[in-house]
Amino acid sequence: DESLAVTDRHLETLLKEVDFEQTLVVLASDHGQGLGTHGHHGHGSHLFEEAIHVPLVFAGKGIAAQRHQQVVQNVDIVPTVLNLLNLANAEAQWDGRSLVPAMLGGELAPQPIFSEALPDPNTNDHAWAMVHGQHKLIHDLKRQTQTLYQLSDDPQEKAGREPNSAQDQK
Repeated sequence: DESLAVTDRHLETLLKEVDFEQTLVVLASDHGQGLGTHGHHGHGSHLFEEAIHVPLVFAGKGIAAQRHQQVVQNVDIVPTVLNLLNLANAEAQWDGRSLVPAMLGGELAPQPIFSEALPDPNTNDHAWAMVHGQHKLIHDLKRQTQTLYQLSDDPQEKAGREPNSAQDQK
């Protein structure tokens, strides 16, 4: 709580000085913090929602205040910024996609979202995750396990199971 309060105080000081008519502000994070919910403390070593569901904020001229719940990726930041600044090149290839259609009230096409927790020097944990719709699959490379979560029914990720049915393979 103290870290968040300090961050908020400094952001408030910074943002009071920004001319939003002339400046595009992007606030992003690469990961959240494990607070013991899944036995993890610290950051970057696991892929549960508390570590990968982080804010992404765009503020500037013509951007209305709004909140979206659709899952996106940090690779979407560059194409979005280029689109917002009218610098997008139609021939450029990006791993991400522009989020401007969602900012204008549209929907983004559903797509799989990928995350990786690189090996932690203290535990040697290494994992990949994919979120698609309300399903999340975590592949633990160290333990060679896979765990499937239904996020709409289990938002706390307490009832994961090994994927094993033909339906899980789709």
